[in-house]
Amino acid sequence: MSNDIKYNQNAKNVLRLAKERAEDLGVDSISLSNASLSLIELRCGFGVEALIDIGAPIEEIEASLLNEIASEKPTKQEENELLEAIDDLAFAENIGYIGTEHILMAILSFKTGVIYETFKNNNVDILNFIGYLFGVVDSLPPLEIENERKTPVMAPSALTMPYTKPQNVLHTYGTDLVERCRCGKADPVIGREEEISRVIKILCRKNKSNPVLIGDAGTGKTCIAEGVAQRIYDGDVPPQLQHSTIVSLDIFAMLGGTMYRGQFEDKIKAMLEEVKESGGLIILFIDEIHNIVGAGVGDSEGTGDLSNILKPALSRGEFSCIGATTVNEYKKHIEKDAALERRFQRVFVDEPSGEDTFKILKGIKESYCLYHNGTISNLSLKYIVDCCLKIDDRKFPDKAIDLLDMSFTEARCTAKAKIPRKVCRDNGEIDRLLCNAILTKRKGEQSYFVDQKIKRIYENREINKVKVTKKHINAVLKGAGIDPIAKRRVGFQ
Repeated sequence: MSNDIKYNQNAKNVLRLAKERAEDLGVDSISLSNASLSLIELRCGFGVEALIDIGAPIEEIEASLLNEIASEKPTKQEENELLEAIDDLAFAENIGYIGTEHILMAILSFKTGVIYETFKNNNVDILNFIGYLFGVVDSLPPLEIENERKTPVMAPSALTMPYTKPQNVLHTYGTDLVERCRCGKADPVIGREEEISRVIKILCRKNKSNPVLIGDAGTGKTCIAEGVAQRIYDGDVPPQLQHSTIVSLDIFAMLGGTMYRGQFEDKIKAMLEEVKESGGLIILFIDEIHNIVGAGVGDSEGTGDLSNILKPALSRGEFSCIGATTVNEYKKHIEKDAALERRFQRVFVDEPSGEDTFKILKGIKESYCLYHNGTISNLSLKYIVDCCLKIDDRKFPDKAIDLLDMSFTEARCTAKAKIPRKVCRDNGEIDRLLCNAILTKRKGEQSYFVDQKIKRIYENREINKVKVTKKHINAVLKGAGIDPIAKRRVGFQ
């Protein structure tokens, strides 16, 4: 089965490394062991993260694979079967890209090799693990490695547990926006070229390289930070930003669990150390940046809040920070602290016009069509924009995107009752069926019947597709108390 699905950067790196190793070994094709070793060696992408999550012995697997590939002589047919399995599994998940998780699933589907044997020896349900990679299963129990103690241990109380300094703060409390672009998880950023270019220019400054995005709620300030991350991933930035990454920091998650005095400050200092050690390659993004004023001191004012901890490092240019806040919050919190205000360069984010919002909806509609398993015409998108012009208490593009999402939901809920019960399956159940069918696909007489089963499942998915029309958009508006015909100017939640 051939599908036009693009590999994300991590998956490309895995296959490129496997191809280079095959050439070094004097063979023309990629074997399962070679692909497995390349996947583990790079230590990037959701595929390896899932192995680490369940506690798989990565170093032992890597050593076994190194010994195994030395004596292998793979054929071109084996490589083609691997690539076909990767393609089928990515198409089954229906997310529009091929990642390292699909490579791992394809490797496991052959029911042979070091990783499969490791799972088998530790009684891991392969189908359940693939369901975890598909997002159908929320979590998995850890592997029970033979050398580890299997007797349960009582967890110590928080009051009796000794305090240890925090480590890997950015990994724990941050989200790598550039990595999200590599994995294909970020929505495309349409427009905002001027604001994105302005932010990039500020980040390239020697001093005060800290832009703050100021605009009304819902105007797309966070999307501009994601747009900068996309530019970095595409390499469309000046040389000093080519290898940078943007980490979105969750301040309130850092505040959580700080029961001892000084714990929050320790987390901040550990985070700053990690940023400094990167040599300026890590750029922080703090949404609702006005919350740094007073963060960490409760309801009382003092000198130990987050803003006073960050100000010296910002003034010395030890790291760059992108902030985002509203006009009112900026005036209320940031402007009152003149020293903090001087360290940031303002970038104003205005509400886009109806025409610009229509372009944004056209750019992002594909991701919503994939998620809801539906379609929508450009005429319906235009109708959404026209309807949102009547809503005064929300801003473009946020209100239009919300109406698009709610319209898909309305179409899905009303159409579900009309689909025959036998084929009325949600995406999770279809993914499970595809997993099972693809895993059992093997050479021989049964191959034809398995192919027919996969074909029927795809047909069911097509039957389950919905089309968003004006009727669904009007139903959402009326349900929120908005008359789509009269010129009423009220909002919806």
